[in-house]
Amino acid sequence: MKENSTLDSKLKKYASLAGTITAAVGTASAQVNYTDLNPDVLVTGHMNNYILDLNADNNPDFVFMTLDTAAAGSLTYGGIPITYNVNYAGAIVYPSPGNSWAGSSTSMSSSFNMVNIPQGSSIGSNNSWSSTSGPVGLLADISIPALNYSLSYPAGPFLGTTGFMGLKFNVGGNTHYGWIRVEVGANGEFLSIKDYAFDATPNTAIVAGETGSGPVGVNDLEEFVNVFNFSNALRIETSENYQNAELSLVSISGKQLVNQQITSTTTVLNTSEIASGIYLLSITSKDKVYTKKVYLK
Repeated sequence: MKENSTLDSKLKKYASLAGTITAAVGTASAQVNYTDLNPDVLVTGHMNNYILDLNADNNPDFVFMTLDTAAAGSLTYGGIPITYNVNYAGAIVYPSPGNSWAGSSTSMSSSFNMVNIPQGSSIGSNNSWSSTSGPVGLLADISIPALNYSLSYPAGPFLGTTGFMGLKFNVGGNTHYGWIRVEVGANGEFLSIKDYAFDATPNTAIVAGETGSGPVGVNDLEEFVNVFNFSNALRIETSENYQNAELSLVSISGKQLVNQQITSTTTVLNTSEIASGIYLLSITSKDKVYTKKVYLK
């Protein structure tokens, strides 16, 4: 009887401890502030920017800027003047004072480079950080006409791919960690910003993709559907898996404005004749349904 009583006492202590741990985990998760940009923000052109204010205190934390320009120059090689041309496009990020992005230096080079952090990896004090500007994704095309020579030089981990950038920023003297999910076109033609999150508890690491209610679905249907909202058109890009899927656009009152079949990986809807407002875009393919709210101006 004494042994059972002792065992019962231990079980109660373990149960109490487990409850405390569960409550602590729940509290920590609740501190994650997640923002889904719906639709994704698309930035194109030269020296256009997106200002990221992670905690919505009206103070810019990071500025993302797109580049799309050309330059020419000359150099002397073997006593012969040679003219060269450079075309570059892509995106760079500028941290505000006191803020920085996650990166690493390789054993082959002393330079410090931005990294694409795998989903599920921790972002915190154990990462390496840089407070300088850096390429998110950039492509430079260099040509020397006289020598019939050309070279493409890529820089940045998000050129032609989607991934997570680790962020560290300062609020009132306290350090916070976060992430932002971005993509740069394969030729640097656009910057797409999808969502971001940070932990409101100072000096607390966050997991790449953590939202407070489960990880973002990097590998779900949304990864294969990109929606770009232009002034008079919606551009929908899908993977080949969604050929012959049904595409529809419905108003919040339930009126169906578009109902058509997807026949290619890129579909453009002319929205110039559609009134401004919020609409629901749906793509139905077999047992999967993709939905997204879009605002048409």
